[in-house]
Amino acid sequence: MSKIKVGDTVQWTKWTRWDTRPYDLKEMPKRVGKVLAFVPAGKDIRNVWTENNIIIKRDKSGPNVSKNERAVVLVMGGAKGTLEYHYAPSVGRLEIVSPDGLEE
Repeated sequence: MSKIKVGDTVQWTKWTRWDTRPYDLKEMPKRVGKVLAFVPAGKDIRNVWTENNIIIKRDKSGPNVSKNERAVVLVMGGAKGTLEYHYAPSVGRLEIVSPDGLEE
């Protein structure tokens, strides 16, 4: 796996520890988005938002501090693709779809 950078388009499996649905791993839903910043392990994500001028328009869920390095990923959603959702998955869960946002 190559090194993920800010601007890369990445994907990861949409799964939580509370998800009890019996998915086959190949069929599990994926999220795809663009990396905006990285959150070092043990750092508060709110500080990273401020440092990188990331404006969160919607409430976020999940912990502010994690023991894992995470990436702040922008995922566009909604029926027209105009809603912005920000996620912070662990870097180890991410796969590059296209480097620097270039379509493959």
